[in-house]
Amino acid sequence: MPLAASAFFVSIALLVNTLLAMSIPDGGVSAYNLGNKIVLLITGLVGAGVSTVMLPYFSTTIAKNNINTTRKELSIFLLFLTFISTPISIGLFIWAEPIVNMIFEGGEVKGSDLGMVVRVMQYAVVQIPFFACNILLLKYATATKHVLAILVVAILELSINVLAILFFMGHMGVAGIALGASIAMVLATIFLVLLLMRYRYISLTDGTVLFLNWLLFITFLMSIHFKNESGTVVTIATYFILLTGYSWVRYKDKITSKQVYS
Repeated sequence: MPLAASAFFVSIALLVNTLLAMSIPDGGVSAYNLGNKIVLLITGLVGAGVSTVMLPYFSTTIAKNNINTTRKELSIFLLFLTFISTPISIGLFIWAEPIVNMIFEGGEVKGSDLGMVVRVMQYAVVQIPFFACNILLLKYATATKHVLAILVVAILELSINVLAILFFMGHMGVAGIALGASIAMVLATIFLVLLLMRYRYISLTDGTVLFLNWLLFITFLMSIHFKNESGTVVTIATYFILLTGYSWVRYKDKITSKQVYS
């Protein structure tokens, strides 16, 4: 029942967003749906892939009492998904306007409506890295039978989604709906990571690195959005320092483990 209820709350989020977009005049719902098309395609592929592969894998590994192995692999998979999805999201954010122009120019979307669709797409792609990690975390929580935690996260995400959209929609129009949905996904994913850290499925070091990656991702997008060149350069440099430092720590741990085993 908790899993069924959480699936219900997750499923109606898109419906709620569409209904709220219908309250905006001048083609708000069309702009929202068109701007979300690419994001829905990516999240659909990621969700299907993670659900098909990771849930059976985690369930089988945990059934064999390999808890320590799954904990290490969970952190690795989370960071891998973050490292892969972050540049994809940044690319979509930067080239949102050319992409929208290429797909919709000369068709049903013209003039100022193109700018509205671009803004929806830019704010929607923010959630991609968080969505990928969220799906993986939910499958891990399902495999470890933390179903009540999944239900709490689903209710929390839907609640934040509605409140954030109502706030930003009044200031930004249809683009505020995409931004509110992304903020809800970000906060729900952070809450889920903190919850699994509390159960010690994710180590403090890995959780910190993951949060720093997300923080740098958001900072980079904000620097691009506000055209802050110095902020962009500093964020890129900090990201590579973080990646190099974490890789070095992982390498030292691997060497130490081999020495202990020998």
